[in-house]
Amino acid sequence: MKTPSLFAVAAIAASLLAPALRAQTAQFTGAVSGPPNANLGLRSGSVPPQPGVELFVFDPLGSPTPGDPPYGTKYTLTFKTSEQPASVVAIPGKVLSYVYSTGTSGDLAYPDELVIEFTHEPYAGGVEAELPGPPSDFSIAIIPADGTGIPESLRGSYMATNISPLAWRLIPPSDASVSFGFEVNGNNGQVAFFDLLVPDSLLADWSDLLDRPLTQDDLALFSNNAQASTGFRRVEGANPGALIEIQFSFNPASNLVVDVDEPDEAAVEPASARSLASPKFLPPRPKVTKRLTVGEAPALSLLATSRVVRYRKKVTLYGWARYGSAGEAVNIIQQSLIAKRGAKRAVVKKPRLDADGKFVTTIKMLKTDKFKASHRSAGGIASSTRPLRIVVRGGGGR
Repeated sequence: MKTPSLFAVAAIAASLLAPALRAQTAQFTGAVSGPPNANLGLRSGSVPPQPGVELFVFDPLGSPTPGDPPYGTKYTLTFKTSEQPASVVAIPGKVLSYVYSTGTSGDLAYPDELVIEFTHEPYAGGVEAELPGPPSDFSIAIIPADGTGIPESLRGSYMATNISPLAWRLIPPSDASVSFGFEVNGNNGQVAFFDLLVPDSLLADWSDLLDRPLTQDDLALFSNNAQASTGFRRVEGANPGALIEIQFSFNPASNLVVDVDEPDEAAVEPASARSLASPKFLPPRPKVTKRLTVGEAPALSLLATSRVVRYRKKVTLYGWARYGSAGEAVNIIQQSLIAKRGAKRAVVKKPRLDADGKFVTTIKMLKTDKFKASHRSAGGIASSTRPLRIVVRGGGGR
């Protein structure tokens, strides 16, 4: 087994300073790669997507060397810093580990060190045409805690994806709500992955705001304010927190995670997940914006793969019961039947919860109607949802 090569690059990140001309907080000092990649260099002149962000763009090929990017290469990237970043954004790739240490760099101006282990992955299909540089590049963006809207409790958070490095914007937490995430942009139908770490320090802040403990079991990921997942896993070690990892589609008519439910019948068919493994050029398509945020999960949610379906077609209803356990039933109530049958006999489906507290069911739609969900946990906690209206087109569906 070969020993990874160690090399240093003497360069400074291109940064767009905040209005107060905040001093730069980080410098790149070196990297270890496996397999060894002595060609890696830092590309200058890149402008970050958001004021105050310090953007480091890496060229793994070594200009002007032609060829395919060495996807799958693991890099251990070291930065010396004057403070811990509020958040780090890695594109395109996966963050494997994050370690911040104080007083270890030997530099009085930048006394601390940030070490990120990162795997270089392909961009989502179609991104290549809109990149500011070669598709072989990857980037690490460092977002300082500025004290004017980006709180210190966010320190340790990171986001990793494979969209354009210029197509994102941080949505910081506020003093008034339990929410934090990113706004991302992509081409209609484009499929991408999205990883987000919520640090323990932010969970502690949210617990103080709510005046009760909040853990990863209480969290949900929202896409444009619609619940999309609860699949958080615990990350321990030097940077503990709750990590969510999903794949999603830039589909304006759907907020689904692409690998869990059937596609939206009323929407443009999303790009297949194969574009994640072998990106191909796609013609320009309309841009779609998604707000992917983490917040407190509702007690019970009810959503649909489509709010508009064709006559006699099935709609998939799904949701999560926060206080439920695997095997418990959720009642799906059809509103139009309550007057005829009473509430108990208006229950048309009783899907069971899976290990993640999720339920899924399908209903054949003959006319426009409203549906509600209700659930009672084994511990006696009762919850219900607001009515969800499904519109039927054609065949006298109204």
